[in-house]
Amino acid sequence: MNQVAESEELQARIGEEIDTEAMMALGAECGCEFTAEEFR
Repeated sequence: MNQVAESEELQARIGEEIDTEAMMALGAECGCEFTAEEFR
């Protein structure tokens, strides 16, 4: 979440609606792996 707060690029990729699966994939791509439960 901190990386997203500091990155306009990540904010643009996420958009306004946050899909759990997409966030997990993006997190893994950025080296931050987490479960759906952790995300919620």
